[in-house]
Amino acid sequence: KKKKKNKKSAKNGGEGGEAAVAEGDPSYTEMPSRWSHSCVSICEEGGELRPVVFGGYGCHRPSSSGFSGQGRLNDTHICIDGKWQQICTSGERPSKRQHHSMVAFESKARGGASVKAVLFGGRSNPSKGLNDVWVLERGEEAYSWRRVETGGPAPEPRWRHSAVADGNTMVVFGGRTPTACLDDLHVLDLGTWTWSRAEADGSPPSRRHSHSASVCKPRRTMLVYGGYLDGGDSHNPRDRTLYTLDLAKRRWSVYPPAGDKARAFLPPPLYSHTALMIADRLMLLIGSCYYVEPHHHIPPRPNDTSSPSGLPWRKEREAMRNVVTVFDLEARAWTVPCWTSRADAENKAQQRNANSTSILNCGGRLFMQHTATVYGHSRTPQRFKVLLLGGGGNCYFFGPHFNRVSKLDIAIGHHCDANASEAAGPAKVEISYEET
Repeated sequence: KKKKKNKKSAKNGGEGGEAAVAEGDPSYTEMPSRWSHSCVSICEEGGELRPVVFGGYGCHRPSSSGFSGQGRLNDTHICIDGKWQQICTSGERPSKRQHHSMVAFESKARGGASVKAVLFGGRSNPSKGLNDVWVLERGEEAYSWRRVETGGPAPEPRWRHSAVADGNTMVVFGGRTPTACLDDLHVLDLGTWTWSRAEADGSPPSRRHSHSASVCKPRRTMLVYGGYLDGGDSHNPRDRTLYTLDLAKRRWSVYPPAGDKARAFLPPPLYSHTALMIADRLMLLIGSCYYVEPHHHIPPRPNDTSSPSGLPWRKEREAMRNVVTVFDLEARAWTVPCWTSRADAENKAQQRNANSTSILNCGGRLFMQHTATVYGHSRTPQRFKVLLLGGGGNCYFFGPHFNRVSKLDIAIGHHCDANASEAAGPAKVEISYEET
């Protein structure tokens, strides 16, 4: 009975599985369900951005012997023209893992191959972190994984960290081990494959994991938001500060600035969310949380009572909300995109809540432990397509729930403000949401 139930769940693409895929099929329209995986878009012929997914925790593909259940994964998939294909099915590859990082990086490799992505860390079980480095290469006929032997002082094994590509380097921040949260900063030279410990002054983030990090390449700025702080689950998450690192000067700064009493709009505290840089100016933040008022102050640390709000950081009686907000680097301000759902275009309830949108308006999807990446061909510099892949709820949500794929069509303009120039105001972002 149990095996029969699993097969049905996989066929329907529901909480227990993905759309059925016969063993040996060259392509399939839906990714096997998962969370805590990695996904980056690599640039191929004609400038097309193709999403590549590795690992995580989720459903194994169905096979002729029946549905194989759930577990940690080490499979690799690529999306070409809307269809997924499994690649790197033979040869050496990273071990099964979740909560690792992967960054897109383009360079020449040995034998005429080209490096497309760099993978680091993760965990193979709840008590074993990893700190190995792998590169995804593309040869003349196929993709393959290769483990890299690195030099220098390697970071401590970790998971739930962040990593971004900065020119010819990869920058790793934070994460956790079995016993501690981390706040260290490491740089891997992707030419010599040498690690170094980086020091930065200013106002750095505290120890944390499950945060997000994105990079604005023209400004050489890394942006860190949210996560779980060192201090225990009962006080987390609570930090609504945006931390920016000048990668050239190695200096941290914060937004809002320290001592700023203005009750500017801030996103709610998030963890296991995503942050995606678009148009070299806008950081798109996507996640889930319990409902929090847009101007509700939350002390960034459990013992901080300097500005008590009089309310707990979350209200259990409120449903969880999906949060989609944008930080404009030029205007240095958070803004709320105009959100429309193709599945429920007439429901405008989400527009009445300035910092969140009901999960019911997102096909029941919970934007946690997912990935977000730009894909395909951008029609104009102001138009982007974003793929939200995987995520959902784990055992703490009364049984696993895996998201199916969501797609965002993003248009960037300017707010219509008669009293301000276009350059002075934050960009206007319109998002059309599509379920698959």
